[in-house]
Amino acid sequence: MTAPRPPHLAHQPAPRRRSWLGTGGRVGHYVLLAALALFTSSQTLQLLKAMPFAEIAAQQTAAQLHASLTRAVNQAATPDHLAALIDSAVATSDREMADALVALAAARGIALPAATRAAYDDMVARLDNPLTRAGDCVACAFSFDNCQSISQTLWCKGPVILTPVDDVFVLSDAGLAALQGREVDRLDVALATVGLGATALVLVTGGSSYLIKAGAGALKIAKKMGRLPPALLRTLRDAADIPINWSRLDDLALARAPLSSVVDTARLAPLGRMAGDFGQVVGRTSVADGIRLLGYVDDAGDMARIARVTDAVGKDAPRTFEVLGKSRVFRIAARLSDNVIGLITGLLLMAGQWAALLGGLLAQFATRVLRRSLRGR
Repeated sequence: MTAPRPPHLAHQPAPRRRSWLGTGGRVGHYVLLAALALFTSSQTLQLLKAMPFAEIAAQQTAAQLHASLTRAVNQAATPDHLAALIDSAVATSDREMADALVALAAARGIALPAATRAAYDDMVARLDNPLTRAGDCVACAFSFDNCQSISQTLWCKGPVILTPVDDVFVLSDAGLAALQGREVDRLDVALATVGLGATALVLVTGGSSYLIKAGAGALKIAKKMGRLPPALLRTLRDAADIPINWSRLDDLALARAPLSSVVDTARLAPLGRMAGDFGQVVGRTSVADGIRLLGYVDDAGDMARIARVTDAVGKDAPRTFEVLGKSRVFRIAARLSDNVIGLITGLLLMAGQWAALLGGLLAQFATRVLRRSLRGR
């Protein structure tokens, strides 16, 4: 028998006994949360340990970016869109772009409209005529204004401009002009200086002397052809606006003086880095394709992004930009890599699970403290 309750407690409800099931359920809940948190933490830490530090901050790998851009091009390259782009290239006698787009149509099994195909074939026949090509090349060699395409410019004028011979000529002429008080184009001088002093710039740019030389030479041709967008031209001129020791230009041209005796190499470094990035573009594609891609460059950031795109898609870069446009290509290139997305997801899950576990325990502890304080009143 249960003993009767004392009279002074008769009006109070009997205390409830704790249910074993309720207590066990809460324990099981926290055990499950702890297990999930420990598992997620383990997997995330393994991914973090296996991933090189440099890759943590990286965006998509070259292979991932190539796959992303290829998918986007295949989706955007509809028959109507390709036909319109080819018609536009043919109308301006842009042989290189027309060839690239026709090759893309063939690779995707797209039949071009008869009118588009006929116009393209006529352009090819006209430009491939030996007599026409010889006459056009002579005219191009005489003046940049007569050059009809980037490739023609490179064939007819490039062999000299892309060599140190042109750099020597530019620096010698600029030194004499400065002494005579004539106007000097600082960008021409800076690019020639970068070309001849590429080895010295490697230490302050972290690039390759070969890429710096190639990029500087290609930028010179692009400038002479008028292929530098206004924004990029301003960026290059700003980078070239540095003090120059005009009296030592001849000595630098003749390899009798180091680059540091003519300019402050640290102040020339931004132009050297841009030349190095452009040299990478040229190396992954070609000089002609690189100059074409300059149309999408406004500043040093754009140059670095295009270098990354060409590292992924190589010679397909010009037609990729032509089909998708600059903004879409850059948006795709800015996506995070699969590993980084997985790492971020793991960290968020880990943080959420530990927060749920610790938050529940803290809430339970606070509830017990509050109950005891209320009972003590």
